[in-house]
Amino acid sequence: MLAFSGTHGTDRTAARAILHDGFNAQPGRIGPGAYFWSLFEDEYRSIAYRLAYDWATIRRRVRANRVKVIKASIELADGSEQVCLDSAIHATNLRSLMERFVVEACNVQSVEHVSRDDARPHFDDLGGLVEVYVKALEAQLRSNIKVVFKSQYPAAVDPIREVAGLVSCFVVRDVSCITKTELIQQEV
Repeated sequence: MLAFSGTHGTDRTAARAILHDGFNAQPGRIGPGAYFWSLFEDEYRSIAYRLAYDWATIRRRVRANRVKVIKASIELADGSEQVCLDSAIHATNLRSLMERFVVEACNVQSVEHVSRDDARPHFDDLGGLVEVYVKALEAQLRSNIKVVFKSQYPAAVDPIREVAGLVSCFVVRDVSCITKTELIQQEV
């Protein structure tokens, strides 16, 4: 069995519903599911808490005094039920797929001719390509992928991002893998 945890920032009302009824799969950049910042060791809990809190306040625009952070425990039967899109082969394949899409959508010859402003109207479609890629992997493997890892930029301005890189997060596509949820407080 493979077990790990993650943090999820949300507002008070949604937190109550999640703690009572569990997570629901919601749309997102890596496809439908419940989204988390990775929490592999309790000693890093303050980092995972801050990432979830910042995501809720900055990206979801939840007022600071209404943010709640939930820690979720996830269990998979084995490693074959998850995929890490940050591995060299998946990252390269996914990047190539996205570049071809943007070049065609923007009607240019190569991705070097696409500005961020040109690509912005296609961001939702690019996120959809991740789901297409994962579904193709499932067909190839002939099994369901229940958890997808894909690093993201933190929501807040991060002074060490240039050196530390992206932060691990994941989406649980099959929410029945979430075995436990609990509200956590920021550690001082």
